[in-house]
Formats: sequence, C-alpha cells, structure tokens
Amino acid sequence: MTVFGLVLPTAFRTPSDAADYFRLGAEYTVGVTREMGWDVGDLPERVDNAYEAMRANETDVDDDVARLIAVVLAGDADFYSAFVRWFPWRYRVFVVDLDWALATFTPAVLAVVLVMTPVLHVVTNVGAYLLGLKNEPW
Repeated sequence: MTVFGLVLPTAFRTPSDAADYFRLGAEYTVGVTREMGWDVGDLPERVDNAYEAMRANETDVDDDVARLIAVVLAGDADFYSAFVRWFPWRYRVFVVDLDWALATFTPAVLAVVLVMTPVLHVVTNVGAYLLGLKNEPW
C-alpha cells in the first residue's frame, strides 16, 4: 500500500481498502506492548485474523475482532496528529474527513484550481510589477 493509494477517490470504501492501514497500526501496538515488557497474549493472532477478515471484505466477524479493528482504526484516527504532520496535506484531508474531501474536491473543482492557480499567479505578479512593488514581473 502506498500513500498515493490512500488519497485516491476510492480509498477506504471497503474493509480491504483499510486493511493495510489497520495492519500498520496493529503491528505498531503489538511492538510497543512487547517493548514495554507486557504480555501480548494472543493479540498477534487476533491481528492476523482481523487483517485477513478485512482483506476478504468480511463484515460479519466475531465481537473481539470487530473491537480490535475499531480500536486500532479509531486510535489511529484520534491520535493521528502525532504522525500525520509528515504526510502530504492530501492524505491529512482524507484522514480527517473523507466524505467532506470527496464531496469538496470534485473533478470540476480540481480542474478550476489547476487552471486558475497559474493564471492568478501570473496576473498577481504582473500587477505587482506594474505598481512598482516588484522589480521583475515573475
């Protein structure tokens, strides 16, 4: 899985879309637990079961598996600020509110932004040059 895959419009529509993201969070949790010297019990096996269920798009899972998935994904979503600042802004927008991002960044909006940004940049620079605020029009 790549960050690019997470920011595509199809990201996180099915359990399998979030399976790799879940696995990263769950394996981190298991690793930290072990490093602290705590007994992880059957957590690694439960992580594997949850991951396989997500990869298979299973939604009818045992309560323990469902709780594990919910805790890992909710924990990552709740505490994302500790690590998400290093991710591209596009990823942050989609993590914080995927529905809003998909509704807001429609293809038409993106097309206008991609076309108008360079035009506004040039017009602003030329205007500042003509007003004597810049030495060069670029």
